[in-house]
Parts: sequence; structure tokens; C-alpha cells
Amino acid sequence: MQKSELKKLVFDQIDSNKKQYIEYLESLSRIPAFIYETTHAQELVKTTMTEMGLELDVFPCTVDDAKDLDDFHAFPRNYEFNPSAENVVGVKKGTKGGKSLMLIAHIDTEAPNKLTPDTSVTIKDGKMSGLGVADSKAGVAMMLLGTEAVLKNQPELAGDLTLLSSIGKRGAIGTLTAMQRGYSADVGVYLHPAETGHGFHEIKNYSMGMLDFHIQVKGKSGKLFDELDYSEINAIDQGMKVVTALRKWDAARQSKHRLAANGMAPQSYTKIDLFSAQSSDFYMCDALCFDITGRVNFGYDEKVEDVFQELKAFIADYFRDDVWLSKNPPLVEKGVMKGNPAYVAPDTEVVKLVERVVSDVKKFDDFIYQYHGSSEVRLPNNYGHTPTVGIGPNCGGLGTRDQVEWVDLDDYIDGIKVAAGLIIDWCCE
Repeated sequence: MQKSELKKLVFDQIDSNKKQYIEYLESLSRIPAFIYETTHAQELVKTTMTEMGLELDVFPCTVDDAKDLDDFHAFPRNYEFNPSAENVVGVKKGTKGGKSLMLIAHIDTEAPNKLTPDTSVTIKDGKMSGLGVADSKAGVAMMLLGTEAVLKNQPELAGDLTLLSSIGKRGAIGTLTAMQRGYSADVGVYLHPAETGHGFHEIKNYSMGMLDFHIQVKGKSGKLFDELDYSEINAIDQGMKVVTALRKWDAARQSKHRLAANGMAPQSYTKIDLFSAQSSDFYMCDALCFDITGRVNFGYDEKVEDVFQELKAFIADYFRDDVWLSKNPPLVEKGVMKGNPAYVAPDTEVVKLVERVVSDVKKFDDFIYQYHGSSEVRLPNNYGHTPTVGIGPNCGGLGTRDQVEWVDLDDYIDGIKVAAGLIIDWCCE
């Protein structure tokens, strides 16, 4: 059967199974998969992969092997993954040495909150809403059901197909663990709904680098109970000097590092989010410690360690003649989130593959090559030697405290077709 004939057959079958596929996502979304905890939803994933005849590999996060890497996010609980919070990989071996494909989606969700206190799911006005529906159980369902639809009609593939259902939401530890375990492919696609409103028009081909940093500035106490003494060094005053220096560092970086693509211009920028000051417990007039928390994003021509060393050197040089800060230099440390950038050019094979398949399904070809602050696509690129981009259906309610996440169901069904089309175009003869 020709690829075009197989694709039409599979797409028609997906349309006829729309109700079943919506029920599958609903079932998957009702099963808990809270970050750090036992991932019950992976049981359905394992069952589905087994029924398709995939070779299964089930493994926990290997935090000890990842914690010193640039792409490990040091959230306190990232060191506390339950051993039964499992990553699941299913592999369909190719029979003719063809091109290999890896599809990735993360199964874990946020913990329940006041807005979504449980795993209830609702369907209204063509949208499915609920905890984890868009972030990213829809991606997992698309990956599984698209594969199932292909294998029912084409039981043998020419090239290897790898499906990764990752515990990847916080610090990308699940996907990072899988890459360290040796998984790779000729190309990869990360399936995750697009909260920007662009839906499948958007191809995430660029993950910016990110470095959180913490700077601590010290002060000095004056004489106790002496109102006429002015020998203290106020840490807030000294800290604001450092803030001014950071603004200048950021301005210099923005004038130097800039990438324009498809009408958007991701560039280096520094955001200072949090100040805090402390005084001694018994003498409240003198601020003895001032903390600065910030984040710098950067392009694919830099690395985390290079930016960190640049920051430290800039602060040291800027205050080399300062009476207090030259002798009491600010402590500069890496913060919670960090990650190296990854970039896949729009003219590469994986981007052209995605464009071709999405155009087949959605009947448009006006694509946006989107950058992201720190996307999961960086991990297969940087650690799995797999050029990877991200795509997904339209969704909303992510990253907010006053909305429930949702995914557009027509787009979700089209996402199953896209996953199937990727496999047909890349892994079949």
C-alpha cells in the first residue's frame, strides 16, 4: 500500500473512532498522575502499549545521575521522586533498517488545587477540561492512539518507533533520565498542546537557555544602642548597587545577543523577581543581608556555565573599586531553574516532516517557528542526539491560578492524525 493510501485509510478510521478516542483521553485524565507521586495513569499507558505489541521499558527517575547537569531543575522536591513514579517507554522495532522516530509526551500533572481539587473531567462547547487534560495527557493519548491506528493497518514498520511517556513536568527529569538511559532516534517530536492560541500553526523549534541566579549582599552592624553611631553598612543600600549593576549587565547583553526569526525576536534578557532583606534578631535598624533572585534567558550561542561565569566576573569587575563590595564581594550562586538552549533550524528534516504532515491534516502551511523559555525539546537535542521539535493542539488555562486547563477536542482528534502521519511518513517504506 502506498503511503498516501495508508494515510487516507488511517485518517478515515480515526474520524470514525472520534467518540472512542475522546473517551480514552477522558479515562486517562481521570486517573491520577500527580508530580512526584505514584503515577497510576502509567498503568493505562502500559496496557495500551502492550496491546500494540511494543517492547516495554519501565524505570524511575535517576535523580543522582542528573542532579549535577545543567538541565536539572533544583526544585526541592525534585530530589524526592517516589520510586513508583515511573517513566514508560514502548519500542516497535523496524524490520528493514529504516529511519527511526521518537515521540515524547509527559504524563504527570500539577497537584490538585482549589480550582481542580480532584481528577474530574468535563466536556462542553467542544472542549475537554480538567487537571492534566492539556498538560499533557492529550499529548500522551495522541501518541498512543496515533500509533495504534497505524499498526492496525501496517503491523510492520521499516524503521524503529520509540514512544516515551515521561514524568517530565518538573525539571524535565523524566525525559532527561530516558536520554541518559540511551534512547535516541533520527528525529523526535514532542507532543504537547499549545497554550499560545496558535495550535498546530506553531512549531517549537527553539528552546532558549535559562539560568536562575541568587546574589547575596552583606552589610555590617553598627554599635549597639548608639543612636549617634553611623558606622553600619546597610545591606539594602549595597544591594541596590548590585541591582543597578545587573540592569547594566542586561542592557549590554541585549545589545549583543539577539536572534530574529519569523517576525519574533527572542533575545537575552534578565528578570529580577525578588528582593528580601534581613537584620539581626535583636537590633532591627541595620539590614545585614540583602538577597536578589533573578533569571537570565539566552540564545543558542551560549551555555549555562558560560553565562554564570560571565555574571560572576561582571559583578566582581563592576565593584573592584567599591570600598565595601570589593572587600565583601556579593555571593553569586546558581538558582533553581537552569537549562542549555537547543535550536533546530526550519530547513531541517524534522521540521519539514512536521510541516508536511500537519499540512496534510490541517490544510494550512503558514507555520510559526516558536521559541520557548525552557522547553522539553532541549533534552533529546542536547542529551539524546535527536533533532526534536514540539507541536500540539490548541489549549488554554495553563500557568494560571484562576482557570481550569482545557484542550480543543477537534484539534485533539487532528493531533492523533498528526501522530499517525508522522509514523507513516517517516517509519514506513
